[in-house]
Amino acid sequence: MQYQLRLSCRRKPISCTKNMTYIGYRVQLWKLENDKDVFPSGVITDNAEVEKLLSPYFSTKVPRCPKNGTYVYDDNDYSFTCSVHRKLEKKDILWSV
Repeated sequence: MQYQLRLSCRRKPISCTKNMTYIGYRVQLWKLENDKDVFPSGVITDNAEVEKLLSPYFSTKVPRCPKNGTYVYDDNDYSFTCSVHRKLEKKDILWSV
């Protein structure tokens, strides 16, 4: 029982990292399709403007942190930060562009 609890705690940062990676891929796709060099930096979570830009690239809503963290995107260094887990830098994602 104790072992299962540890596994469940470890999965959450992994799914958070996956969410940020998925969003990162969609940001790059948005840049390509809209012929833009820059995506609006700032808060992704609960940001109506950003969710409107990215919603066509997701079958449901833009993914969220499983621990209700806030995702912030910085277009200067192509990084994402979760207020609960960690920073996801460009080197952590295989960018196609």
